[in-house]
Amino acid sequence: MEPVNKRNINLDIIRITAFFLVVLVHFFIGIAFYEQNIEGFSLFVLLVVRNTAMICVPLFLMLSGALLNKRTLCRKHYLGLIRIIAIYIFIAILSLCYKHFCLGTEFSIRDIFGSITNYYANDYSEFVTLYIALFILIPFINLAYNGLENQKQKLIFLITLFCVSHLYTLVNLKIHLYTFFFDKLYPVTYYVLGAYLMEYSSRKNAGKKAIYLACAVILFGIFNYLYCKGGKFDWPDFTNYDGFETFFVALLIFDLLISLDLPPLSERKVHFISCVSRATYAAFLLSWIVDDVIYINLRAGIPDIPPRNIWILAVVPVSFTVSLILGHLTERLLSPAVSFIKTKLETLEICK
Repeated sequence: MEPVNKRNINLDIIRITAFFLVVLVHFFIGIAFYEQNIEGFSLFVLLVVRNTAMICVPLFLMLSGALLNKRTLCRKHYLGLIRIIAIYIFIAILSLCYKHFCLGTEFSIRDIFGSITNYYANDYSEFVTLYIALFILIPFINLAYNGLENQKQKLIFLITLFCVSHLYTLVNLKIHLYTFFFDKLYPVTYYVLGAYLMEYSSRKNAGKKAIYLACAVILFGIFNYLYCKGGKFDWPDFTNYDGFETFFVALLIFDLLISLDLPPLSERKVHFISCVSRATYAAFLLSWIVDDVIYINLRAGIPDIPPRNIWILAVVPVSFTVSLILGHLTERLLSPAVSFIKTKLETLEICK
């Protein structure tokens, strides 16, 4: 167990918050929120919640930038893929079992292997491919970022990435002015943003940062409500992961959370928080099974969409808690095997 004063609990809180927001985002899909016409105060509130929750994936990517920006091109870094892939394969098999025994889906041997290797055994596993690609690139991104001489150069690098991956969602709000082919570069942008904030963000003025965040969330919420009022919310680009709104809200929330001056915690509390934090990756993948069970029953029990909205208060905490418990059990089950494989591979002469 690590000493209390050596672990940055703020980063654990960000990771747990990011997973909670993942569950929250999936609630809106599960209840068919996007089939409702946006009209009235309750839909405005839900729209604000939905758009704020969209920072879930960006927060995970920014955490990688905050934690891994000193990694170099070496064996130790790439051995980190073992845990990512092992947990994915295990949960992919569980997901296929769920589809077969609970949903009645039939699979051939080719279907089984194809769904695992192509990352569609689990409906949430597409993000595993995203993170693996980013993880492979991290040493090279770090060379670019750390090779810059000062804060000004790093800020210019970040702004350049924003312009390439996010700016088009602002420029093309109503009129399609230009097309960019690098919108899917947003994981790299968020990674660099996390590294930049971790290095240069002030750890003071949390109160002011909270005010800035509240103002941004409300203003974006009003804009989004007026943008789609009377019609369905068609998931406009500017509210997606590569949208300018998501970028700025993610920036403000991450900056706020790393600035919180938390009181000293006992070793037991720190250990508990770190275990919950570590379980979020497995919990993220397992939450697809949990969500599917919940929302199949919710939609069957409440056929009309609007009455489902209030269930956000019950469904999200249940899915969050159950998924984390299952994620923790998965980590405990697979951790010995992952550690054994990593130890064996560390003895091989793969790279100096």
